[in-house]
Amino acid sequence: MANPYDPMAWITFWTAPARFAVMAGEAMLSAQSVMASRMGAMATGTSSAAEMTLMVSEKVKAFDQSAKVWNRDQAALSKLSRHNPQGGMLHAWESMARAMLIGASMPVQAMAPVHRTVTANQKRLAKG
Repeated sequence: MANPYDPMAWITFWTAPARFAVMAGEAMLSAQSVMASRMGAMATGTSSAAEMTLMVSEKVKAFDQSAKVWNRDQAALSKLSRHNPQGGMLHAWESMARAMLIGASMPVQAMAPVHRTVTANQKRLAKG
């Protein structure tokens, strides 16, 4: 769980939106390249059965990994929301800070498996 006393956690908090935007942009550009490569191979009849199978299985795996990360973080946020008010102000501040850190990192961590898969495909398919 995110440590609100770690200064690096707050740097990550403030940079998360930019990191997500870069990852999403890279994923979109890579996806275009991957689709162009695969459509070209299908059109010319040079596409393998293994490649056609990957078109589905790799997406299912990447999105499954993303969903698991999202659900894990959502469960952590839900647990933090059940804060015990008798814990005092310090406990309340820690709960809020942890929730902020988790919430900021959720999109980046959920995008990571999809980004990793599509950029790896682009590199692999570019080699021929």
